[in-house]
Amino acid sequence: MRWLDFPPLAEFVDRSGVTRSIRGCSLMGRFEFRDRLEQLKTLLAESPPDSSWEDLYGRNLEFRAVVDRCLQLNHLDADWLTPAIVEQLLIGRKEDGVWLPGWLVELNSSAPSPSHSQEGDGRELTLAEALAALSTHCPSLIDAIELAQNVPATVLVDTLNAKAEMLKSPEQKQEAVKRTRLEELRQVYHKVFGG
Repeated sequence: MRWLDFPPLAEFVDRSGVTRSIRGCSLMGRFEFRDRLEQLKTLLAESPPDSSWEDLYGRNLEFRAVVDRCLQLNHLDADWLTPAIVEQLLIGRKEDGVWLPGWLVELNSSAPSPSHSQEGDGRELTLAEALAALSTHCPSLIDAIELAQNVPATVLVDTLNAKAEMLKSPEQKQEAVKRTRLEELRQVYHKVFGG
């Protein structure tokens, strides 16, 4: 597998030799994908220590259903994949001797939610809040839901962030540059002087 720069996606060759592209979940799918990953972690933690994930996939119907749903949310068919590919996609992969998250895990966590909560507390938006925020950029809530269901979250979020940046006044852009420089100076100060 390999990463491509734009739009954010990974490519791999499936069991039939066809090159497949992965763009990640839609915005709505990302919420379910995260929940399914937690379910997968729980099932792995509760499994016998000597079980491989392939054994679980073959014998545990709940585990198989969760894995298959994670793949479906990313527009992948389990029939295209070998056990090794599924492992690289969902469980993890080894690169240069270092274990990294699965491709789908990394891809679906690389794009943040469209914005942070309105309170500015840094928490991620709920699905309802994300749809409400998205609807401010669409003619109707139905259009927002359709976008959230069909466009990869990475592409949608990047587009909304670019639009927000384009709509900033020159004064807002200057202020953002000042804040960025100030933060960079703070980081240098902490590295040099500690604390």
